[in-house]
Amino acid sequence: MAPIISVITVNFNNRNGLAHTARSIEVQTIRGDLEWVVQDGASTDGSGAFLASYRSNGPISWVSVSDRNLYHAMNLALGRASGDYVVFLNSGDSFTDPESAARFVQILTSSNAPWGYAGVKRLDSSGVPAGYSLPVPYSYAKQMLGSQILPHQGAIFRRDFCIELGCYDESFGAFADQEFFMRAATRASPVVSVDFVATMEPAGISAGVKPAALSRYYARARRKNGISVLPGKLDRAFGLGLSWYRRGYLGRVLSRLHPTDPVNRTCHPEPPAT
Repeated sequence: MAPIISVITVNFNNRNGLAHTARSIEVQTIRGDLEWVVQDGASTDGSGAFLASYRSNGPISWVSVSDRNLYHAMNLALGRASGDYVVFLNSGDSFTDPESAARFVQILTSSNAPWGYAGVKRLDSSGVPAGYSLPVPYSYAKQMLGSQILPHQGAIFRRDFCIELGCYDESFGAFADQEFFMRAATRASPVVSVDFVATMEPAGISAGVKPAALSRYYARARRKNGISVLPGKLDRAFGLGLSWYRRGYLGRVLSRLHPTDPVNRTCHPEPPAT
């Protein structure tokens, strides 16, 4: 009998993070129906030895082979998954509590949607909550224009829908997950849960992407998927403005031009009460 959910973990030279993710998976109440698919990139820090000696409470599949990059590894792991649903928690990421995986699955089973997402808590380097990512309410326009970024740790897909969408496009680099989400949204709207189901390490690979580069990625992704909002350079310029606004650059510029004007700098260090 196939597992209900496959949790995919990509790892490279992060043995401690891998062990952290493993502890989170093993305590899940649906562990018997949860397949852990680990794709290690031929690590040299003992990650392979950790996996070789690992004693799991449920199904686990792992390999340790070289890959081109994170998203190539995620594509390889996706090809090995066998669950009805797929979640990506890379080494260092974790579920928030033992019921998280079950609630994750419930997001889709209760709605019959092919994909969806929930909230993700961010931790600082000492493991203390330092913020969260929960883009609500979902907006197709904001997603496509770059002002609503979805956390991949909080996303869940029906596996057959992933296969239909195709692989992550490695040519987008650190932006490949967002391009994948954009592709998904052109096929079906996500169902959104205000629950917090996962935690993530302090900074992902896209954390250092500058607004100008981000706007180029979004404009290119819109062109690739046939969803450009404006022709030519206007599309990129509009996306750049939204990207600057999202990153707070525009607010800082306005505050310097008009220091007496109030500037909205709302930040949410803790998740809202639900």
